[in-house]
Amino acid sequence: MLNNMEQINRLVDKANNILVVFKEDYEVDSLAAALVFSGWLGSKSKRFNLVSTNFKINEKISFLDGAAEVRNNLSNLRKFIINLNLKKTGVDEFSYDVSDEQLKIFITPKEGFFEKTDVSTSSTDFRFDLIVVLDSPDIESLGSLYADNREFFYEVPIINIDHHSENEHYGQVNLVDLKAVSTTEVIFEFLKQMSFNIPADLATKILAGMFDKTNSFKSTYLSPRNLNNAAELLSLKADKKKIINSLYGLKTLAVLKLWGRVLARLNQDKSLKLVWSLLSHDDFVKSGASENDIKGAVDELISFISGAEIALVLFEKPAKTGTQELIVYGQLFSKLHDCLELTRIFNGEGSKEFAKFTLSGVKLLEAEKMVIDEIRKRLESY
Repeated sequence: MLNNMEQINRLVDKANNILVVFKEDYEVDSLAAALVFSGWLGSKSKRFNLVSTNFKINEKISFLDGAAEVRNNLSNLRKFIINLNLKKTGVDEFSYDVSDEQLKIFITPKEGFFEKTDVSTSSTDFRFDLIVVLDSPDIESLGSLYADNREFFYEVPIINIDHHSENEHYGQVNLVDLKAVSTTEVIFEFLKQMSFNIPADLATKILAGMFDKTNSFKSTYLSPRNLNNAAELLSLKADKKKIINSLYGLKTLAVLKLWGRVLARLNQDKSLKLVWSLLSHDDFVKSGASENDIKGAVDELISFISGAEIALVLFEKPAKTGTQELIVYGQLFSKLHDCLELTRIFNGEGSKEFAKFTLSGVKLLEAEKMVIDEIRKRLESY
């Protein structure tokens, strides 16, 4: 009987076109894992596409070569076919017109006329025959990529590769290694099993994922195997200096100003291991930073505040560009609690590790009380 790694190799060998995806709220590890796995696929001359919902390249991951190849949506999954029986009539002229969101096809027969029974429709098979999902503990964390294409994900085989303990094993093959500190490390073990010669650029990406998930190897749960793998990657010429400079190097003045404002308004509930902060629209204007810079500040908070397991940031943004109306948005982060469950009453979206939500019609301080009370109630009910 084949083990999980052998099953993955066999499925890949049989596939003609492979879709590689990772969670919408991606991390360095998510992207690095996708680039490493696709590098292996490329060595096997396999056709593949990389997709993540609403994917955007930010400064933190720009050093990962190949990130520009990731698409932010999925299209043209299958073709719709209109079949017309020409046995009795043949075709003299053919034209079409698109107007009012409708396609009209005009066909003139050589003789006689067409009837409704001459027309039938069908669809081609999905253009991908294998899906590889990386660093995604549940299929819903893929966002609209999954929500808008459920039939595709139900019908096409899925390989699920991850390291999260809460992984729901939704694939036909599940390679979930709880002893690994990152999904890139899971793939590293897989590639070694496949006797794949890992080039320096892929070794760098694997080590980058491990660095990111362990906060530069400061985590307390590191095992000898994790450290041995890191050492092995360095022997494969992984560029440690490049990783450190990119992930932990100099921050822009705008980011540092935003972080300062987050820290200035920091609150903590030690009994719930919860920390939170508020950002006004004026904070973004004066710092020159954006909401995309919030996560970096939160990562620092959880890393350096003793006992912090959950971090919340509430911030204001204009409802529309150029308007004065402000809407409150929330971002909740945790490695140990289900963020989607904690924000369910606010229609939180994202994954178990990260959820974002919108609170219309309330002021920032009102939102703070509302959200903290709800999180406190849910945590105390556990």
